[in-house]
Parts: sequence; structure tokens; C-alpha cells
Amino acid sequence: MIDDFGGERNTEFAIEKAFLLIDTRYRSEKPMIITTNLSLYQLERKFTNRIRSRLEEMCYTIKIDTKDRRKDIANENFHKFIA
Repeated sequence: MIDDFGGERNTEFAIEKAFLLIDTRYRSEKPMIITTNLSLYQLERKFTNRIRSRLEEMCYTIKIDTKDRRKDIANENFHKFIA
């Protein structure tokens, strides 16, 4: 399981390690669960087409559209501070 994929810094090292991990799972036909806040288009821009295409083939996309809990907490804290 890879949690918050795409949240890491966009370095050559991170891109290569991500590709190696995903490609290894892809070639061995092993299951993988990935969570991300990025769309497939955003993943391709951040990483590479090779990563995006493997993920698109391997994974089922499930979109969970909810409010951002952290933004709500930040807004509450901000209004408490100002009041």
C-alpha cells in the first residue's frame, strides 16, 4: 500500500524509486493499493507517462469526494484566534 502517493518531493530519486516499485509490482502481477489526492493527469505531470500508464492499467479508480477536514479545522482555529 502506498499512502498519499504524489505527496513526496518531485526529485529524480523519488521518481526513479516510484517507478521501480510500481514496475516491480506490475511485472509480478501483484496487487497494490494507492491513495492520492492527484488525478491521473496530475500524476503524469508530476512523474512520468510510464508510471501513470501502469497505474491506469493496474488499478481501479475510486473517487471519494469529501470536504477537506484539515481545511475545516484550520478555518475554525483561525476564527477562534480572530474572535
